[in-house]
Amino acid sequence: MDNRPIVTLDYNPIIALEHPDEPQQQPIAEVIRELIRYHDAGHIALKVTSSTMLENPRPGEEDLGIAELIVHYQELGLGSVELFRGPHCLSFTDGKGNIYAGRDWDQWFLRRVHALLHPNIDFDLRAYRRNYCEQRGLDELDATLIAKISGYEWLPLDAFAARAEAEQLRTTRPDLVRHAERIDKKWNNAKSDALGLCTHASWGGAIFVTNDGHFHGKNHDELERLTNS
Repeated sequence: MDNRPIVTLDYNPIIALEHPDEPQQQPIAEVIRELIRYHDAGHIALKVTSSTMLENPRPGEEDLGIAELIVHYQELGLGSVELFRGPHCLSFTDGKGNIYAGRDWDQWFLRRVHALLHPNIDFDLRAYRRNYCEQRGLDELDATLIAKISGYEWLPLDAFAARAEAEQLRTTRPDLVRHAERIDKKWNNAKSDALGLCTHASWGGAIFVTNDGHFHGKNHDELERLTNS
C-alpha cells in the first residue's frame, strides 16, 4: 500500500515548467522540479488531476489532445508522475458516526468549492451566460446567438442546419464570437479550478500546489477547512 503523502499539481505550476525562462515563472519551475525529485525519491506521490485536461491553453498556444498532452508533460519532466487521474467517490460524516456518500453529495461539494473559488461565476454555464449578457446590456437575441456560437463544436456532424447557422454567425458576428469565447474561457477556468481541488480532496491529498490567486483569496481558510476535513 502506498502511504506517501499525495501532492497535487494545479495547472498554473505546470505553466511554469513550460516557460521557465520567464522571470516570474523561473522560481516556481525550480520548486516544481524539486517536488519531482522528492517524488522520484519516494518521499511524496505527485499527481496531476484529470481536470487539467480541461484547462484553457495560454493565448497563442495549441490546444492539445490527450495523447499529445501526455507526451508534452513527459517532456516537461513529469513522466514519472501519475497524470490525469480522476476523482474518488467522496464520503461525509455528520459527526455522530453516520457516513453519507453519493452523487448528490459530490455535487453539493463541487458547487460549494466552486462558489468559494469563483463567487462571481455561476456554477451553471447557461446561468453565467445569461448574467454575463445582462451585465453588458446584450439583449435576449444576442444571448441566444452567443449560445449557438458557443455550442458549435458540440453539435452532431449531421446537424447540418444548426452547424451552417453557427458557421455563418462566426463569420458575420465577430463581436458575438468574442463574447462567446470570453464566456467559455472564464467559465471553463472556474470549473477546472473547482474540479481540480475537489479531485485532490477526494484522494485525501495532503498538499495542493498552486500559485493561482483564486485559491489564496478571502475564502482560503474556508476552502482549506472544507477540503481537509
